[in-house]
Amino acid sequence: MMLEQIIEYRNQGLSFRKIAKEMNSTVGKVQYQWVKYQKAMEEAKSAVAAASERSEKKPVPKRQGKFKGRAAVIKRKPKPLKAELTVMFSEPTRVLCYWDIPVSIIKQVREFQGLKEMQFQHCLRVFDITSISFDGHNHHGHTDIIIQPHAAHWFINSLKPNRAYCVEYGIIDENGHFTGITRSSVFHTPRTGHDQEYHQLHELHDFVSGTAKKPQWVEHVSTYSYYLKN
Repeated sequence: MMLEQIIEYRNQGLSFRKIAKEMNSTVGKVQYQWVKYQKAMEEAKSAVAAASERSEKKPVPKRQGKFKGRAAVIKRKPKPLKAELTVMFSEPTRVLCYWDIPVSIIKQVREFQGLKEMQFQHCLRVFDITSISFDGHNHHGHTDIIIQPHAAHWFINSLKPNRAYCVEYGIIDENGHFTGITRSSVFHTPRTGHDQEYHQLHELHDFVSGTAKKPQWVEHVSTYSYYLKN
C-alpha cells in the first residue's frame, strides 16, 4: 500500500473510508498504515525535541555551603550526545527512514573535515550488504540520496527483493567524499522464493574447514540458521 498516497489524501481532508475506496483497499489497512506513520512521526519529533533540549545551555545550580555561607557548586556530568537512525517498511521494497541527529554533531563533523556551510550536502547512503559481514567498506554497492538539511525523515523506494541493506546518514562534500555519522540496523527485503530462505551448505563447510575466514550467512537470520557443536 502506498503510504505516501495515503498521506496525500489525508492532507486533502479525505476520510479513511474514501481513501480505501480510492485505493481499492480496506478501511482497516488504510488506518493501520496511517497509525504506524503517525507513531513514527511522533517518535521522530520527540527525539528531535529531546536533542534540542540537551543542546541548550542551562545555568549551573548552586546551593549554600555550610562553611561561612560559601556557595557550593553542584557539577552535573553532561550527557553524551547520540545520533540515531531508524528504518521501517512502508511496502515490501520501500522504507521510511527517520533520525535524531543533534546539530552540534553535524557541525563537529563538518569542522573536522574543514568544510564550510556551502561546501557539503546532507546525504543518505544505502548499502547493499547481502550475505556480507559488513565492516563499512565491503559492500556490493551503494546509492546516495541527497536530502534537505532540516529533514527528519525520508522515503527510500525501489529496493530489490532478496537483499539485505543498511542506511547511513552523513555529509558529502563537493568532491563526493562521504563522511558517515550514524548507521541503521540491517534490514531485509522479502524473499521471492523458498530457495532464498537459507544459504548454501558449502558456505558452512568452507567456514568449518578454515578456507573461509568469516561466515557468509551472518546477515540473514531465519529458521534455517546454522548451529555448530564442539
